[in-house]
Amino acid sequence: MFYFWYWPAHLKQFSMNLHKTSIRSWSWILYDMGNSAYGSIMVTAYFVLYFKSAIVKDVYLGDLLWGKMIGGSMFFLALVSPALGAIADRGKSRKKFLIGFTLLSILATAVLALSKTTNLTLSILLFCLSLIGYEAGITFYDSFLSSVSTEKTIGKISGLGFGLGYLGGILSIFLSYPFITSGASSEWSMAPLWIVVIQFSLLSVPGFYLLRERQDNAADREPLGTTVRHGFSNLWQTLRKLKYYPDLLKFLIAYLFFFDGIATVISFGGTFAKDTLGFGTKEIFLVFILSNLIAVPGSFLGGFMTDRIGARKTILATLMVWIATICMLMASQSKESFYFVSAMVGIGLGSTQGAARALFAKFVPTGQEAQFFALKGICGKAGTVLGPLTFGMASYLASSQRFAAGTLIIFFVIGFILVYGVNESEGIRQGRHHYEKIAHY
Repeated sequence: MFYFWYWPAHLKQFSMNLHKTSIRSWSWILYDMGNSAYGSIMVTAYFVLYFKSAIVKDVYLGDLLWGKMIGGSMFFLALVSPALGAIADRGKSRKKFLIGFTLLSILATAVLALSKTTNLTLSILLFCLSLIGYEAGITFYDSFLSSVSTEKTIGKISGLGFGLGYLGGILSIFLSYPFITSGASSEWSMAPLWIVVIQFSLLSVPGFYLLRERQDNAADREPLGTTVRHGFSNLWQTLRKLKYYPDLLKFLIAYLFFFDGIATVISFGGTFAKDTLGFGTKEIFLVFILSNLIAVPGSFLGGFMTDRIGARKTILATLMVWIATICMLMASQSKESFYFVSAMVGIGLGSTQGAARALFAKFVPTGQEAQFFALKGICGKAGTVLGPLTFGMASYLASSQRFAAGTLIIFFVIGFILVYGVNESEGIRQGRHHYEKIAHY
């Protein structure tokens, strides 16, 4: 049973615990609130529309190219993320990588805004660089979760991160709204991109100052070249270590599939609304404000359920919500029905991702957070290659975004089946039992 009715009864207790969250934890949460501006404006609600309307000027070719841009960037990240995580772990430099990739995303977005380019090649290059910085930064950001929480609060902190992250997305959309016009190519404003740059920059600074590396073996530093070689070597070793964590491995494979579906909905939701249902740009902004507003209590609900009944049951419940949502999306014929679908997306977004991050953090052995979170990242990024490419290709070949949306159901169904086979308590035990054995592997 999933015990949805516990949410109203314990909301007050959950809210009262917020004051116990440390300043360092809040700095971690604020980063989520900052980078959500990028996800909302650049990936979901604005730049994708600008790219298809002002640069490509073809609906289905735009879907195909957008899918290739997302998929290509994620494929690159899938190749390098585990090595980066291992390098960060061994060199005790997670925060340096977090800062570096964050700055890459911010600067590439700033150049896009400053140039106001409609050149296809330059737009693709700058967007891919900004996306790589954004996604790689999340890998290192996630690895700090266990450092800013305890076993009892990890669900709450993770849920707060996603919840206030969605508030950050709402803030960026709200600030951008006055600058949005009818959407003609000559009227596209770069103000939303500047809002991304400013919000992402300001809300990242507290984490840059307050997040701390582990103190154990802090003096054990290696030359950069040695660290890099060990980093690539650790990629193979990390994969070999998975045999000690069968439940973690099952979850990683499941995550690959269901995150694939989630990422594709995020990437193509705005363009589906515009090209299939006739939404205007301002209407799309209102849709995503609604979705993000619903995602905030959805995140808190997911965090509470994770602490109360376990992350696995929470994920299973939310995947059922996703399957129903995709079915309703395919059947939607009006703007009103799409508003309801957007509310369902908000519930799924907030609760699924927070619970998934919390479950994985429970399974990861101490001292190897960045390395294993990078492996989690590669599963998400590898899946994000297939999902957008599948949607883009299906839309282009069938000239139908409804048909393309239908292809996403399989990702959530497979994810549900695999998560159902995960044993949460056994996964936690496996991590603790094998940690000392593999620490000197």
